[in-house]
Formats: sequence, C-alpha cells, structure tokens
Amino acid sequence: MDYFLLLTPVVVAIVLVLFRFVGCGASISGGSTNDEYDVEVLRDEPISYWRLQEPPGSTTAADAAGLVNGTYGTAPSPLSAGPPAVRSTAVNPTVVQVGLTDLPLLLNKPAGEPSETSVRLHGGFVQVPFRGPLNPPEFTLEAVVFPEWDLSTLGKFYCVVESSSPKLADPSLIKKLGYAIYGGPDDPNDPASPYHWQVWVGTGDAFVRWTEKTPYAVPVNEKGEPNPGPAVVPLPTYLAVTYDGATATLFMYTEDRDFDFVKYELNMVPYSAAGLADLFIGISGPGRRALFSPPGPNQFLYPFHGRMAEVAIYDKAVSEDRVVSHIGSAFHR
Repeated sequence: MDYFLLLTPVVVAIVLVLFRFVGCGASISGGSTNDEYDVEVLRDEPISYWRLQEPPGSTTAADAAGLVNGTYGTAPSPLSAGPPAVRSTAVNPTVVQVGLTDLPLLLNKPAGEPSETSVRLHGGFVQVPFRGPLNPPEFTLEAVVFPEWDLSTLGKFYCVVESSSPKLADPSLIKKLGYAIYGGPDDPNDPASPYHWQVWVGTGDAFVRWTEKTPYAVPVNEKGEPNPGPAVVPLPTYLAVTYDGATATLFMYTEDRDFDFVKYELNMVPYSAAGLADLFIGISGPGRRALFSPPGPNQFLYPFHGRMAEVAIYDKAVSEDRVVSHIGSAFHR
C-alpha cells in the first residue's frame, strides 16, 4: 500500500501532462479510441463537409453534410500574379489533381485500413455556390493541408478557404465581408517574415487579419523550447478556426507537435458575414480583390500550392475538447 501511495503523485503528474490542453475530455496519445476522422467530424454536425476524397477524374466535390456540392476547376492558365503589391503567385500551368495517395498521407490511419486520398491544387480550386448557412454569425472553419510551396521564397499569400464579398451596391467591389484562412508572411509589412497560418475577416469596412495574441499563452514549453507560433511547415497540418461571437481561436497541429503549441487566441475585430458570393477552396475566386491596398486586379488570386482534404464549416464554435478529438482521429488512431 505504501508503494502505491508513493506512486500516486507520479501518476497524477503524467495524467496532467497528457491532458493539459483541454482536461480529461479527450486524448491524442497513441492508442486513441477515436473513431474515423469523418465520423468525428459529422458527430459535430457541420453545415458542409467536403472530404475531397473523390476518385481521379471527378469534377464534383461532394458535401458529406448534404448542403451543397462543390465543383473542381482551374484558373485560366497561365495565371498572372498581378502587380507586386498584390503578393500573389503566378502559376503555369494551373493544376487540380483529384484522388491522390501521394506520401505523406494527410491522415494517419492504422495499418490495414484503406488510405485516404487528397487533392493537389496549384491554380486549381473547389468552387461552392453561395448558400446563406455557409456564412453564419458564429463559425468554425477546418481543413487538413500539406503545403508544397517553397517556404524559403517569402512574401506571398496562399488561400486555404475563403467566403468573401463586397457590400451590396459598393462600386469599388473591394471585399469587406466574410472569412478566410491563408498562409502568408507573419508581418504583412515585412515580406521577409516567416510564413504563418492566418485568419482574415470582413468587418463591413475592410478585410483584415485577426492576429494572434502575444506574448503567447505558453511562450516556452517544459523543455525550454520557444513557441514557434502557427508557423507553416512542410508537414500534413490540421487547421481549425473557432469563433463564438466573443472569442476567436486558431488551432494548428502537426504530428508530434508539442500540445502547448497548438492553441492561439486571436485579437478580434468585428466580423460581418459575406453575402451572395460563392465560397472557394484553394484560391481567392474571380471578383475578389487583393488583401492590400491598392486593391489590385479583379481576378483569381492567392492560389494555394499543395494538397488538401477534409474541409468543414460549422455554424458554431466547435468546443476545444472536440477539436482535440478531431486531431486525435486524424493523427493518432
């Protein structure tokens, strides 16, 4: 009995480390009992969920939640980068490849289970027709991505997902409404700053970034390693943005990332939902203007370069413990 009493503090300490992120509601350790990823996602009732798991040659991106399917497409080739101030990339030829099993796989599945597929986008995209429910007052945006652009060539922006629009009857056509996830320079005023995952929203007057609150809640982990922030790395990456009307959070995870370095609270400005505009995955669609002044050309901009799957949109802020369940299912089943 004395032996077990001596062990108790050690066991408690281990449990606290394992669950320090959200408490004991979920685990991401090996041997997780999470269901398959799509089961975990559908349990949280997304408004739309494009798995991007179609076979090669498909032209339709099915909505597993049943609201509205998307269509695979490519921007006209060659795709111009526009003026330097736009900070977009040129692409020639433009590419969309569906049904890929390239390594590394985006989801880590147990041996014996069928491999997941993904799509490669480089000037390619998924276009989703406008539906009001895709632009709710509260939301969660979610995707699993694998960036393939040259991370040493700095200064550009890459769109993961965007639903944006100008205000009705605004002759400038500058986007002032909606939401988006990008990879781009952490400091827009310093094109040489490292790439970070970013959240952008329309305020009704402009399209701006919700920056991460600094100093980070955990600036240094238990090993003394500094928090890298939501830096873009060449690995399969889980991304989620939650917004409940009062708080906003960016989650970013890659396999074996320290869980102290997953959650980033965001500095909020008012959010105004987009209206009457299609949603785009992998590019900022035609009719969208640049993120920076001058507003730049009215064309496809900010093409993503890499692979992508499992894009979901919810009309609520998915709880933190459920985000962890999704991560566990994606990387630790």
